[in-house]
Amino acid sequence: MRSLRLNSSSECASIAADEFPSNCPGQFPFLTDYTGNGISIRVCVPDGKDGKPWGAMRDRQDIEEEMYLDARLASDAGDATLNDDFQNFTILCVGRSTMGSNYDRPGTASSPSGPLQMAAEVLFGPQSYQHTLFQLLRSTETSISGSLCSALKPPMAGIDYPGPPAWVESMAKTCNATSVSKESLTTEAYSFVRGFLSQESGSLALGVAMYLANEALLTSVDTDRAYGLRRIVDKPPVNFRGVDVSHASMIAVSVLLGVQVLLLILLTLYTYTLGKGAGKLDASSILRMGAAVEG
Repeated sequence: MRSLRLNSSSECASIAADEFPSNCPGQFPFLTDYTGNGISIRVCVPDGKDGKPWGAMRDRQDIEEEMYLDARLASDAGDATLNDDFQNFTILCVGRSTMGSNYDRPGTASSPSGPLQMAAEVLFGPQSYQHTLFQLLRSTETSISGSLCSALKPPMAGIDYPGPPAWVESMAKTCNATSVSKESLTTEAYSFVRGFLSQESGSLALGVAMYLANEALLTSVDTDRAYGLRRIVDKPPVNFRGVDVSHASMIAVSVLLGVQVLLLILLTLYTYTLGKGAGKLDASSILRMGAAVEG
């Protein structure tokens, strides 16, 4: 696979609620939502280029992906159980990626559009930690046994952040608890989405997720050309023995070459000085020299 570059970065910012897409556009968008226990959470990652943002070329390609996050205190979704400091908000995260080859595996029509959508599917899609929270909140039980983390790990909780996202600590408490109330799970689900508002932690965590998505793609590429991928170099290597020269030999050879260069310079200067008398050697001078030799 020709992957000259595969870099990604992200940034998130708060936007107006009406900027959230009414219909998540594209051929293969990612969309998930949850409404209940006093909250409403929606996630939309539009597929802006019909599922194929990367062109089939080797040149550098730059794309932008968008992820919309929306969290509301929903009065029609039951009793609100959140603290007073939790407010409605809508977030737009923009992921920018650069690559020197096609991102999608050929022949997989449902392959993700890019690293941001892949990261969103891991963070919010089926079998994710957040999706499991939603499933538990939909159950009729008033409290949940502390087995949430037995098979699932909090997303990106084992990474050494300069400033860890707020959800890392709260999820750790949930994992260690023997029983968790739905109020705590509701607060945790809401806090997870709100964490992307922080450029220092949430956007950084999303950037880490995109990096891991890129790493997963590169390490999963089939090397036996099952997908028609081409190697950069297909010629087997040739072994050769390098010249082993000691430092003393190098110094001696350098000194000898220096002496030769110096002698050539001196010879050039000497020849230049002899050439100055040639202008005085006219016909009369040659005749006088000949007469002197005969006499």
